[in-house]
Amino acid sequence: MATNRKLFFLILILVPVFTLAGAAQDPQEAFEKDLIAACSENHASRIDSLILEHRLWVKPLVDRLINEF
Repeated sequence: MATNRKLFFLILILVPVFTLAGAAQDPQEAFEKDLIAACSENHASRIDSLILEHRLWVKPLVDRLINEF
């Protein structure tokens, strides 16, 4: 019985952790798609606003693009 209770509490703790980790990636992926689309359209004001709103996500994107190139 105590083993089942421990397993239950472990699941209660881990489910939100994995859910939050997955949710944190979605906005960054959307940002990357939006920024790449704005760059391909040469839409300078959109690029500026995206970078100003999400400045911490720019460097990982640039690093990834450089590595892929």
